[in-house]
Amino acid sequence: FQDDFKQSIRDSDTFNLLFYGKLRSDILSIVTAGKLKDYALNRCELELALSAIESGESLIVHSDMGNGKSIFLYQLGLLLSKAGFNVFIFQRPYQSIDEELEIITKQSEKTVILIDRYYQYFAITKKMLKIGSPDLIFVLAERSALFDISIGTIESILTTAHEEIDLNIIHNQDINNFIELI
Repeated sequence: FQDDFKQSIRDSDTFNLLFYGKLRSDILSIVTAGKLKDYALNRCELELALSAIESGESLIVHSDMGNGKSIFLYQLGLLLSKAGFNVFIFQRPYQSIDEELEIITKQSEKTVILIDRYYQYFAITKKMLKIGSPDLIFVLAERSALFDISIGTIESILTTAHEEIDLNIIHNQDINNFIELI
């Protein structure tokens, strides 16, 4: 987390986030720490996600396009890191994926791997899920339509309990916060 934010948030920063998905991680870090509310929301589901992960459960997050999956994953990663978890973000496969997985599985602390758009690299996602270490927790995120067609396969591979988080649902508190943001 950043401790402070020295510049002002421009209207274009918020507009670019809401309409184009262009994320400013420096600003989102301050929002996630609860020190700023003029850029994005800390969704109610963050508490559920943290609780599930602290209980050793993996997560499968889904929503339609533009409903906040990537922002949610970034915020969750920040909160998990602050809580003492090792956090790794899978963005795309590299030739060194096997070596990276070997290093990750040798971590002595609880480790969380965040995979945004898991279906895009489904073969590698399945390979990672098969590792099956009790100290390794996965957070998978995908669009709801792809989630619907892949959930059976994911559930057959996951070796740990998991929680599903549907970000298509908006809670009253989130609605009020979003109205304030706008």
